[in-house]
Amino acid sequence: MINWIKKVFFNEHKKSDWTVINNNGRKTVISPEVMEFFNSKLPSPEPQDLKDLIDETEKIIISERIIEVGRYELKTLIVLDNSEQIKIAGQKLDILSEPQGHLLDGGHYMFDFVTKNEENHRIEYMGSVQIRWKEKWKEDAKLKDHVGLLEWLQDLGIDKPLREYNKAAKEEEKYVIQQQNWENKAPRSIIESIDKGYGYEYDKVYFELEKEFSNEKDLILNLLELYGCGFSVWNGYPYYEAIPEGILQKFSIESFLKIGDISEFTREQKHGMARFLCSSDFSKKRKSDIDKLPLKLKNLLLEHLIELGDEDKINEFKSSVLINEYEP
Repeated sequence: MINWIKKVFFNEHKKSDWTVINNNGRKTVISPEVMEFFNSKLPSPEPQDLKDLIDETEKIIISERIIEVGRYELKTLIVLDNSEQIKIAGQKLDILSEPQGHLLDGGHYMFDFVTKNEENHRIEYMGSVQIRWKEKWKEDAKLKDHVGLLEWLQDLGIDKPLREYNKAAKEEEKYVIQQQNWENKAPRSIIESIDKGYGYEYDKVYFELEKEFSNEKDLILNLLELYGCGFSVWNGYPYYEAIPEGILQKFSIESFLKIGDISEFTREQKHGMARFLCSSDFSKKRKSDIDKLPLKLKNLLLEHLIELGDEDKINEFKSSVLINEYEP
């Protein structure tokens, strides 16, 4: 993705390079990289291709792509010129015969194979489980043992790829747990709206929720809990988290003031309410409603955020909700 953004914003491609498809008046703009992939006549990846390359290789140069503003450069990490090392490299880069499509990104690490005929063939490690041999294969290839590759690189003194992978794996595990927790708390109507593809049709989802909940107070409390159960970032969150926020926007500020004593709310409900009040649709479009909120309620929500220790959320709450009362 970084490579694609760089090409767009740093003008590596002129406007004339892009393809515009007009489908019944609806225009779709497709980048040159995507068109190159779809028009490619190259074959799909095969494990034998790498075996043949290894047989002809005299040297492998492993480099890291270092990205800076507006450009990138390759930093050589190690050169393998021993036949046994080259053979092991081929084993670690072994692939499955399962094409993986095409990631809109450039490789994070480069393996430049220098052959006996002084030819240079570059294979890019795309991160996670994929590699790309752009001149040879149409699609990216799936590594047979991506962890084995990263552990081998660590043995060579290149430990950053494995550290990054382990960090991403932990984040993914955390995300899966949070998603399951969210789904367990979500009303049946919201889960159904996601499954059937109308989650963003808030009027329709609200109509179904009204049938599921006997009173408005219980519905609001459930939506606040759902909106606050992740305790992760308030920006860059999964799309489905926008659904409870979209429904909450439908309630008047008077409805929120009737749901009870906030000191008796769960941590998730407090967090959800603080997050909702800071959301752009509320804090920017309903500024007059913020003034209707009791200062006691605002301070209790601030205390909750202080207990969490998230400075970004604390500062956002102060600037969005306490802007007329908080003195830095």
